[in-house]
Amino acid sequence: MAAADRLAERARKESWTHAEYLVACLQREVSARESHGGEARVRAARFPAIKTIEELDVTHLRGMTRQQLAHLGTLDFIAGKENVVFLGPGVIPGLVSVSG
Repeated sequence: MAAADRLAERARKESWTHAEYLVACLQREVSARESHGGEARVRAARFPAIKTIEELDVTHLRGMTRQQLAHLGTLDFIAGKENVVFLGPGVIPGLVSVSG
């Protein structure tokens, strides 16, 4: 049974109003878009490789600990309106900056 069918069945059993059913449908759609929206944006960005912070080999990162890298992954610097700059030779700064 599809998710929409299950939701409709639940609405019938619980005697939801049309407005309640519509709200539930819209909430489900918003959740689905939020969970899949990031994937679409990553594909559209056409990064050379998809890497996560967890996959990054930190042995080449001098002056940065795994804990500091994990903190960057929380994206707190965005809310704090702070900049993050990666400096260094080779491709490591580029790999870190495209890791999500």
